[in-house]
Amino acid sequence: MRAIPFILSAIALAGLSTAAAAKPLETVQFKSNAAVGIDPAKAYIMVRSPGMDLELLRVATASERADYDRDKAEAFVSAKAKFERDTAKYADALKDYEIAVSNGVVNYYKPEKPIEPTEANFAFRAIESDNFVTIWAGRVFDKGGPRTVHLIAVPPGTYRIYGQILQAPNGSSSGTCMCMGSVQFDAPAGTITDMGTIHYPLAEARADKVEASWNGLTPGKGGLTSMRVEPPDSSTYVPAQLASLPRVAATYRAAGKVDNFFGVMIDRLTALPGVLVYRRDEIIDARTGTAVASN
Repeated sequence: MRAIPFILSAIALAGLSTAAAAKPLETVQFKSNAAVGIDPAKAYIMVRSPGMDLELLRVATASERADYDRDKAEAFVSAKAKFERDTAKYADALKDYEIAVSNGVVNYYKPEKPIEPTEANFAFRAIESDNFVTIWAGRVFDKGGPRTVHLIAVPPGTYRIYGQILQAPNGSSSGTCMCMGSVQFDAPAGTITDMGTIHYPLAEARADKVEASWNGLTPGKGGLTSMRVEPPDSSTYVPAQLASLPRVAATYRAAGKVDNFFGVMIDRLTALPGVLVYRRDEIIDARTGTAVASN
């Protein structure tokens, strides 16, 4: 697994890539008491969380991957052409340098030889860079229940619980990613997909000064981690203004290991009975008992 933030990918081997800037997904997170109407072309995600930014990662579709592969191939061709131009300039600059040195000129810096782009060293934005969705803790839709409720409109698709990430204005990030195991779910168009409740067991245990436990799990090896998800059930609080709108509970599936794109701390989601379990460092789909491949 690569454990590097986006910024390192962007600056690595500077000059080799002509990648276009990432295009963030179009999302709308609803403020308190906002009127909500269901757009049949959009998906809606509802989640309860105790005041931390939640990062979701939308899984790229086959057509999006095809577009990405085309863009990367075009950028590679451009980088190769630029290398040829830079190589010609380098040859001329090297001659000037050698003449200057032979004439006793000091402080004449030797030109740097261009690095030829290859499939191995070509730096290009990750396809995931366009597909992150942040559910902001500060934008609360409803405070009526035991947990604050957040609601966001997103493009339809499959979403993975990526982690709790705080992004600073200067581009740095902090938090924890569920890179070593998580769950994903489908968010179809024209309805609200209810993720249930996100818990932060270790933080909650420290705040309450009690030993965290859940479903027979405790902190430590094979136990509770820094984040877990509690799927919704009939007792889960739903804001009154959403009660009559189309709504389905998220159907979770185990998700494999993924890169640490933000360069933050790494963890894995707490095992979810019937969905996600672990066999040492393997991620197991509890429905089939088989290991899940890395993304």
